[in-house]
Amino acid sequence: MMRLEAEQTVRSPPPPKTVRWVASRKASLVLAINQGLLTVEEACAQYSLSVEELSIWQTRLDRHGLRGLHVSRAQTDRALLREPSTAQRGRERPDCLLG
Repeated sequence: MMRLEAEQTVRSPPPPKTVRWVASRKASLVLAINQGLLTVEEACAQYSLSVEELSIWQTRLDRHGLRGLHVSRAQTDRALLREPSTAQRGRERPDCLLG
């Protein structure tokens, strides 16, 4: 059983053969790691995930709660990373580096 908002506890991580990572499973795994049920290294090996991916999940859970782990949020984040900011369009370097 998982309660994410109130106590942030989890009884066990997702099943080892998890392929479909819905927000609640991502949160469950992050919380399991935080509670010492398994290490980051064990989680990466068991679920075929990267340390970077787990770190992103941790950050999103910390900042936005369960909503931050939804796929639509990740897609939005990726789209923003691909688009140059308004300040950088048409420039190779930011103003602070122009001389």
